[in-house]
Amino acid sequence: MFSNQWHSENVPTWDKFFDAFDASKVLEIGSYEGQSACWLIDKLAARHPLEIHCVDRWDSIGAYSAGLNPKPGDMDEVEQRFNHNLDKAILSAPHPVTVGIHRGESWREMMHLIVQLGAGYFDFIYIDGSHLAFDVLTDAVLAFKLLRPGGFMCFDDYIWGDGSNFLASPKLGIDGFVNAGISVMFKVLPTPCTQVFLQKVCE
Repeated sequence: MFSNQWHSENVPTWDKFFDAFDASKVLEIGSYEGQSACWLIDKLAARHPLEIHCVDRWDSIGAYSAGLNPKPGDMDEVEQRFNHNLDKAILSAPHPVTVGIHRGESWREMMHLIVQLGAGYFDFIYIDGSHLAFDVLTDAVLAFKLLRPGGFMCFDDYIWGDGSNFLASPKLGIDGFVNAGISVMFKVLPTPCTQVFLQKVCE
C-alpha cells in the first residue's frame, strides 16, 4: 500500500546492482512508507536471512527536510503504512527477516547503532532522509563508519533541488563527502545521475 511510485524509477538500476552484489545486513536512512525497504526484503530475503534497520523521524520536521509538505496527521498515517507494508513483506519472504526500526533523527540513531552494533557492521546502506546538504553530509560520514570495507552506500536524489533554498540540495552534501579528502577510502561506481553508489575500500 503505497501512495507513490518514487522507488520504481530506481528498480532497473537496483536489480542490476543486486544481481551482482549480495547483502545480509542493510541500513536505510529515510524509510517513509517502506517502499525501498520492502523491495530490499523481496530481493534479498529470497536468497538468505536478512537483517534490515530502518531510520526515520516520521514527523513533519523530518518530512519538510526531505522536501515534502505534509498536512497535520499525514506522517502518522505514513508511519502506519510503513508498518503495514513491512509486515506484509516480511510475511511473504522465503527466509527470516530481522527488522530494527529506529524512530528519530538519523545522526542520533546512527550514533546509537555504532555503539550497539559496532563500526563496519552493514553490507549496504541507503541514504534518502533529509535533503538538506549539511544533513546529507552528516548522514554520509556516520554511515561510512557503519559500513564494512567492501560494502556499498547509495545516495538518492542526487540532482534534486529546492529552487527557493540553495542549501536544500543532496548534491552539495554528497559532493562535499566525496571531495572531502577521503575519496581514497572509497570508489564511485558508474550509475544514473539520480543516484550515487560508493564502494568502501578501507577505513
